[in-house]
Amino acid sequence: MGTRSIYHLNQLDNDDCWLLFSRHAFGDADEFADHPHLEVVGREVVRKCKGIPLAAKTLGGLLHSERDVYKWEKVLNSNLWDLSSNKILPALKLSYYYLPSHLKRCFAYCALFPEDYEFRKDELVLLWMAKGFLIQPGGHSNFEEIGEQYLHDLISRSLFQQSIIDKSCFTMHDLIHDLAKFVSGELCFRLEGSDSWKVSQMTRHVSLETACYSPSVQFEAISRYPSLRTFLPLHRGWTQSIEGEVVNNLLSSLKRLRVLSFSGYDVAELSVSVGGLKHLRYLNLSGTHIEKLYDSVSSLYNLQTLILNDCRKLTLLPDSFGKLKQLQHLNIFRTSIRNLPESFSWKLTDFVLGKGSGSTIKELGQLHYLHESLTIWNLQFVNDVRDASLANLKGKKYLKLLKFVWNSNTDDSVHERVVLEQLQPTTNLESLSIIGYGGTRFADWLGHFSFSTMASIELRGCKHCSSLPPLGQLGSLKNLSIVAFDAVLAVGPEFYGSSPMTLLFEKMENWQEWNSAGRIGSGAFPVLEQLYIKDCPNLSKAMPSKLPCLETLVIEGCQQLNMATIPSDRATYCMHLVDDHPLEEIEICRSNSLTHFPLHAFPKLKMLSLRYCDSLESLLELTDSTINSDASSLDSLEVSNCPNLVSFPKGGLLAPNLTQLLLQSCLKLKSLPEKMHSLIPSLLLLRLTDCPELESFPEVLHLYIGSDIAMESFPHDEAMLPPTLTSLEISDLQNLKSLDTRCFRHLTSLERLKIKNCPELEFIPNEKLPSSLRLLSIIMCPLLRLRCQQEKGELWPMISHIRDIFVY
Repeated sequence: MGTRSIYHLNQLDNDDCWLLFSRHAFGDADEFADHPHLEVVGREVVRKCKGIPLAAKTLGGLLHSERDVYKWEKVLNSNLWDLSSNKILPALKLSYYYLPSHLKRCFAYCALFPEDYEFRKDELVLLWMAKGFLIQPGGHSNFEEIGEQYLHDLISRSLFQQSIIDKSCFTMHDLIHDLAKFVSGELCFRLEGSDSWKVSQMTRHVSLETACYSPSVQFEAISRYPSLRTFLPLHRGWTQSIEGEVVNNLLSSLKRLRVLSFSGYDVAELSVSVGGLKHLRYLNLSGTHIEKLYDSVSSLYNLQTLILNDCRKLTLLPDSFGKLKQLQHLNIFRTSIRNLPESFSWKLTDFVLGKGSGSTIKELGQLHYLHESLTIWNLQFVNDVRDASLANLKGKKYLKLLKFVWNSNTDDSVHERVVLEQLQPTTNLESLSIIGYGGTRFADWLGHFSFSTMASIELRGCKHCSSLPPLGQLGSLKNLSIVAFDAVLAVGPEFYGSSPMTLLFEKMENWQEWNSAGRIGSGAFPVLEQLYIKDCPNLSKAMPSKLPCLETLVIEGCQQLNMATIPSDRATYCMHLVDDHPLEEIEICRSNSLTHFPLHAFPKLKMLSLRYCDSLESLLELTDSTINSDASSLDSLEVSNCPNLVSFPKGGLLAPNLTQLLLQSCLKLKSLPEKMHSLIPSLLLLRLTDCPELESFPEVLHLYIGSDIAMESFPHDEAMLPPTLTSLEISDLQNLKSLDTRCFRHLTSLERLKIKNCPELEFIPNEKLPSSLRLLSIIMCPLLRLRCQQEKGELWPMISHIRDIFVY
């Protein structure tokens, strides 16, 4: 690979730092014109920030919309500017020092999260609530709103920031995380490995990451600190085994807990000793294997939050559950619970209707503070239409996401339609899902223009509906999913007029055509960015053509769409796309007619995925006149389960921006693209799985090898692996017995080595692995695991120099 440049970022100059500060303080630097006295002080504060962006942002947030010059001068003249401490910027200490006391507690508690941890709003608010950090001004009873305001206040001060990966999550900058650890002192401790000796008697809150160390060792260590108020495992890997006796010892020892979580562990039973945790306010059992909760849980009179989602074996809650009068949040999503006990008034995420004497839907009418999301299960049990009206969903003005679920048909389509009509929700709703509905047409309120904030609609498994509801008046609709409508033969103009950005059709077995009444060629979806059409085996006739904003197209399991007749000009691709189309992503799956793919027809394509295309033989061969424009925008290319793929374009594939190349189960592929070193200079990750005819690999940084069942030794020769390699993963090689010593000698840049699910592997190089190696993971390799035991294993001397070793 070519050399890479390192860019050293300079500090901001004073003017840029001022603009950043003022934007966070006032929203616009021009607003200082009305407050010249604040500008004078503000520029002095900025000068002390020394061009550090984070300092300018946090202090700007601290003084946000503050007009009292005295408070600005207090910040400017604070003694904290002159105090130094490890890694903590004075500006950050100031931002914490001037926080209101209730926000200080909430912020310091976040020291329990590891660096780069992404937390959700509801996760954090429920923890704050359990700790009593949420103050109710004037007797306000809505903890969720208070917590949301606290979160917003910390975000506005730049102490929290929105995740880049998941916009629904938040995280802390590394320096802000250091500040949280600094101000929390010994109260909060994050346990790593068996370093329990670092836990102070002053510590009250402990967190640990699962899937990194032996849980038994950690649990036994924690049991020695009976004054703990928080025990919070943070699940970021797979479920870990833990013995019931270890769990019982923990419950018996930590009687003062307010927060307890076993999420991420395969706990099968919660002993009766849990009833002794009289102070417990938060209990998270999500993802465990619990089948039953004993009546002792009902003794947790202070419990506010019970999280049971993904406890798939849990079928019942105890009859005494109604004793939990303080319970405000119950999450039973993806459990097997079919009936809720009577007499409850909690804030629910799921409401499960019972048959006969079980819960009835009219009980929802008494729950006035339903917030955020609600799923109503078993609507087939609504026998009296008046009960649906008494649920008063129209009055639940704080609901944002609502899901209706019928788990079986009543064989009375008229009754189901009337029930749905009476379940008309609040017009503040943002997301609606209707699943398993048995009526032949939808309620009149669905699609009404009064639902002006409706952004997402999912209609699934409505097998008797022969037409789609009219959604053209929903101006805010952004995401629309239509799944499993067996009776629909044609999609008409029902929802033309709305402007979804994402549109999904899936499992429409009898759908044959788009009947758009003249809108096919006139721009039926002017802002559509993503179109997914999956498992629609009879779809063959006209489809929309003018989709000027389309960026992602996924076609999967649509056998009647003839992929073999793709023209080479840019005007057409499966569905007559316009010239110079900005299509950026294409995914084609399970096509038996596609033999070649014309890369040159899509100059802006960034992601291409071709899967289960049995007839695919090659990417279209390119001439010298087209190769320069072939794949210049392509960033990711995946070709998997294409058993007849033989070659890439002759002369190589010009893809200067390609960073990921994934090839799986291409049984006849003998070579990778020619001249990869010069034509694909940016390649970072090469993932090869079950491509037995390949002979060598190019220079890459990250390489994945897996699923070659015939391989007993890896690699075949010393030159097989490039010396530039920094990351190597070897996975699912069922017959692999040894790694060749010679191949690792020249891997002087290798930093990460992961070996997974190689049950016969027991030999690794009989000399030390490269000194550059920082991380070694050995997973599901029982023979190798024994030989790599710390201090005991015969291979330990070969790996002991590596900083991070995970063997499980």
